[in-house]
Amino acid sequence: MSAHPTTAGRPTAAPRSDTAPRPTAPRPDTTAPRPDTTAPRPALPGEALLDDGLLVRPLAEHDWAEVVPLEARAYAESGLSEGGEALRSRHRAAPDCCFVFEHEGGFGGYLLALPYPLGHCPDLSRAEDPHGRTTTNLHAHDLVVTERLRGRGLAPRLLTFLADTARARGYATVSLVAVRGSEVLWAPLGYRSHPEVRLPASYGEQAVYMAMSLRP
Repeated sequence: MSAHPTTAGRPTAAPRSDTAPRPTAPRPDTTAPRPDTTAPRPALPGEALLDDGLLVRPLAEHDWAEVVPLEARAYAESGLSEGGEALRSRHRAAPDCCFVFEHEGGFGGYLLALPYPLGHCPDLSRAEDPHGRTTTNLHAHDLVVTERLRGRGLAPRLLTFLADTARARGYATVSLVAVRGSEVLWAPLGYRSHPEVRLPASYGEQAVYMAMSLRP
């Protein structure tokens, strides 16, 4: 870096008359509105802008740096974490059904879904079949909200978004596995418990299979 000049090389100022008026620099207009840096950007094709500035978009490759650690923080202590490779395998099976959401321009969490026969679900201890499945049921496999956004009721809104998306794509039902007593959150949305469905041991003893019809 070159040294900043002080007096050397400084141009000589033009002579001024003692009586000549000095030019006055215009003052900035402090009344002009400042741009709102927290406002969500407009939704692009394939994205959805929900209320309260919640932007939902397809999960991209760079999102895994946020998704995998968030999943581990949410489930590792309870033994339900499936790890990065299994998560990626769910995405590969149905990339158009996996989303992340942003709030005020920051990462807010993720939602992974994939087609799965009604009454069945992925095994957390195994990677997904890369060929996918043909079915009229869309399974909401995993939904995690970042710590800073919890307590705002985002999870039910995101499942409503997923149900609307599934209905628009011709699915007849949406299913999920409620863990750690979360079935009380999903029942008001229309999900019904199916205790007769046997779940993989990787979900633990308290997990409950739930499903909701998308037809009137």
